[in-house]
Amino acid sequence: MKILTVAGLALLTISFFPNSSVAQSDDAPDLKQQPAMQPNVTELLQDLLAAVEKSSDKTFLVNRHVPAALVTGRAAIDDLGYAELLQILRNNDLAAFTNNGIVGIVPVEIIRMYPLPEYRDRGGALDEEEWVTGVLRVENASAATFIPIMRPMMPQAGHITVNAMSNSVIIVDRLGNARRIFNLIRQLDRTTPDQAE
Repeated sequence: MKILTVAGLALLTISFFPNSSVAQSDDAPDLKQQPAMQPNVTELLQDLLAAVEKSSDKTFLVNRHVPAALVTGRAAIDDLGYAELLQILRNNDLAAFTNNGIVGIVPVEIIRMYPLPEYRDRGGALDEEEWVTGVLRVENASAATFIPIMRPMMPQAGHITVNAMSNSVIIVDRLGNARRIFNLIRQLDRTTPDQAE
C-alpha cells in the first residue's frame, strides 16, 4: 500500500485540480463534511511513539528500515495506548518485541529473528498482537501431519515446524493466532482414529 506524505498529497491535489485555486467555491463540496471520502492520514512515527510512551511508560527503539510515516486511519494519536500501537504496526507490516525493557520496532518479515516471549496459556500477560514463540507436544497423532493444515492459517512472517524427536509443533506467530492454531491442533489430536470410540 502506498503511503502519501503531506507533500505527495499536495501534488496529488494539484494534479486532480490543475485550474483550481486553494479556496473552495460556494458550489464545491465541503470535504470536512465527508470524512469517509478522505484518504488515510499519515503521521510521523516519532509522534506516535512519543504519545504511546507517555501512556505506557515504554521506551522504543526503531529499526532503520522502518518508514517514518504510518497509515493510522482515523485514530487520534493522543488517545492511543500500546495495544492500539500494535494494531497500527500490524496494519503497516511492522512488529514489536521487548528486550531488556526496550521495545524494538522492526519490519514484520524479520520479527522471528528476535527474542520473543514464550507462549503460555495464561490470560492478560501479553497482548493478542504481540509475537511469541510456542511449543506444543502432540500426544496421539504425528505432529508433522498438522503442518500442511495449519501453515495456510499463519501470516507470511510467521513460522511453524516440527521437532520429530519430541513429536512437538514449534510456532512463531502473534499470540492470538498462536493460541488459535494450538487449540485446533489439540482438538484434532484428541479425535485421531485411535482415540475414537
